[in-house]
Amino acid sequence: MPVIDDAFNNQSDNSMDRIRRLMNTAGQNSPTAAKVINTAFACGCGFNFDRLDKCQGAYDAARNMVFLNPERSDEELLTTLVHECRHSLQPKGFKNDRHNIRTNLQWTRATEADAMAHECAAAFEMRSALPRVWDKFKEKHAGIAQAYEKTIDGGDQNKALNEAFKAWHDNAEYVAIYDRETINRLSFLCMWSRAVPQNDVPAEEIGKRVCRKDGQSYLETGFMTSGRALTVDRKTVSPKITQLKEKVKILTGFEDDSLDAFQARREKAALNENVKNTVVLNAALRGR
Repeated sequence: MPVIDDAFNNQSDNSMDRIRRLMNTAGQNSPTAAKVINTAFACGCGFNFDRLDKCQGAYDAARNMVFLNPERSDEELLTTLVHECRHSLQPKGFKNDRHNIRTNLQWTRATEADAMAHECAAAFEMRSALPRVWDKFKEKHAGIAQAYEKTIDGGDQNKALNEAFKAWHDNAEYVAIYDRETINRLSFLCMWSRAVPQNDVPAEEIGKRVCRKDGQSYLETGFMTSGRALTVDRKTVSPKITQLKEKVKILTGFEDDSLDAFQARREKAALNENVKNTVVLNAALRGR
């Protein structure tokens, strides 16, 4: 067990020793962190520091590399490390201009919600030895933390992950940032490749492929086709979707009707500015 007072004195240190220390501290205090980090490392994921402006970390799929911001505290980076390592283990190759718009939107959402659910699980497991880690996570992601904490009392982590995954979808502004980034990326790809985006991955299949734990899905059947999972921001996302759909039809002759199941919503939830910056950068990196 690391000495708690020493665990948070390394801000701005960008050495590989610090990365190893973060990996060891996370793994020693959280079974979830140990499994995710060790599996990512065994699968060839690399680790490094990069000054990511206001972001805590990012995963670059093109290089299979996790980047951490050395200017952020260890208490933040311990769970960020888990989140980004989880991204390295998720299925890839589904977010592109050959899959329809709905598949791209829901795949992006699912990978983010799954990574956040595992980050939450790791933060919760660290709460006894490193209470500030859990406090910091709860401060930024209150809804997800509350959903996980309430459910884990029953002792079933699969159910707790399931509730945390669902709670991710409830912050309208948070979801809208990823949606807009996905649409912008598809718009750019469509203009250059003029590929026909007709490949479809059913919503339930996306959930089953992404939300894996111990060889099986932890996500309850039916959520990915529920209204809770199929809403988009009326003001900022719906117009962009309409524009992209029209562009696809003009360029390829294909009318993408995959978005018929989505419903627009008006309400927004407050979003921490640092979280917003992290969302934008991570979405850009994983869209490469």
